[in-house]
Amino acid sequence: AGNTVGALMTIAAAELKAHGHTAAGDAMYDRAVAWYEQGGTDVSAPVHQTWHTLALMGADRWDEALALCDRHLAAQPDYTWYHGAAAMAAARAGDTERMEEERSWYETQAPTRPPTFLPANMAYFAAAERRTEEAVALMQQAMDLGTAFSMWWHRDPVLEELQDHPAWKEFLRPKG
Repeated sequence: AGNTVGALMTIAAAELKAHGHTAAGDAMYDRAVAWYEQGGTDVSAPVHQTWHTLALMGADRWDEALALCDRHLAAQPDYTWYHGAAAMAAARAGDTERMEEERSWYETQAPTRPPTFLPANMAYFAAAERRTEEAVALMQQAMDLGTAFSMWWHRDPVLEELQDHPAWKEFLRPKG
């Protein structure tokens, strides 16, 4: 589910940018956003809109990503992924009050979630706020608690700000 041309363009855009092809990645993100915007109800399911949100984030259209999250949260107020995406988009859009609201929501969810839940999400929030050292430490904590390594991390638009930081490069470096 969700494997669409738009999702593939979003992944391609993220890979292009992660490997130094910034202009091509930006253009591909724009194409992905346009594809979703033209898709109408055919791509309105949450799985598709997750990729649409990621495409908006990758295109640095944080306000639009936040608005999309809000539309989905109005219909599904407990949809965890959209709370996280809203927090990250709010941080990048400069809405610190909203970021704090979402962070607090995540903290209330932690007792009913696996031990990796809070540090993994807090790592993303720290990255969205460009607190690199804290983001890396939290991601390491999540991995120490059992979070599986994700290939997405090296290309995630929210983690893009971390890509050149030595601590993040070391974290991502393959280890024996």
